[in-house]
Amino acid sequence: MLPTNDSMSTTDPTHTTENGPDSTDTITDLRDLRRGDRVVFGDRTQPLTVADLGERVHGTGDDEIATPIVRVEGDWEGANAYVLAHVIKQLGNDGLSVELAEQPKLTAHPATAVSRGDYSRGERVDVVRVEEVSA
Repeated sequence: MLPTNDSMSTTDPTHTTENGPDSTDTITDLRDLRRGDRVVFGDRTQPLTVADLGERVHGTGDDEIATPIVRVEGDWEGANAYVLAHVIKQLGNDGLSVELAEQPKLTAHPATAVSRGDYSRGERVDVVRVEEVSA
């Protein structure tokens, strides 16, 4: 289970499909995803399902920034789970910031590494929603 805050843990898991499989939406902010959405990223062609939403906090003390994280899983045998996260830049004396200008600005991390607190093995990816759920 990913750590959540109140604003990210209210998604109703009983959403219904709004867009068909031919509809796509490039995701630039992980807050736009909901449980049940289906996404592809990197060189993947088989969609993974958004299974969990959460956030991670970077920095310490006065220099903290919270960003959303999303766990995605395949529904086939042997599928790997991944955690999608925003790229965080260290800005010297200006502190931390979420990288918004460069593409791709999201990273995909093996869920097994994230469960150990390791976000170092991620690769930059473009994330595309291929199926959206709505309330």
